[in-house]
Amino acid sequence: DCLLTLFTLNAPQKRFSVLHLLERKNIHFAFIQETHLLETDTHRFSNKHYNVVASSCYTKKSNGVLNAIKRNLSFINLDSGGSDNGRITYCKISYNGMKIALVCVYALNNFDENFFASLNCMLFDLCDFQLLIGGDFNAAWLHEMDRTGGQEGSDQNLLPLH
Repeated sequence: DCLLTLFTLNAPQKRFSVLHLLERKNIHFAFIQETHLLETDTHRFSNKHYNVVASSCYTKKSNGVLNAIKRNLSFINLDSGGSDNGRITYCKISYNGMKIALVCVYALNNFDENFFASLNCMLFDLCDFQLLIGGDFNAAWLHEMDRTGGQEGSDQNLLPLH
């Protein structure tokens, strides 16, 4: 119970409910997608128990990802960054003597080669860190591993692993 991935929290009641759930489950690291927050509003997800350590927002209230860490954890925040379209964010930390990169991803509904190339470049740049990745990837890389039972989209045939 140290990791949780959730999505959407533009409404105050949703933020309160998510933060309460994180606290109740004793979650250490949270990866939040579809925040629908502007960059100036990401601080609203912080409370006395959790702090936003990295975020990426779009220019309007769509998309959005953030990483939050439990305030009572002893860690060193080394760096953070992400995309400018509210789809990827990361935070490099030192925690219990380990270098960890917390990466939050909100993939497009349609296959976009540039998105995955950007994600791969970002992950390669984090090669000195152990990775914790949380995300909403919206499509299975291999259709036969997709447990939703849905039909493979025509753009999913463009995935490089086919």
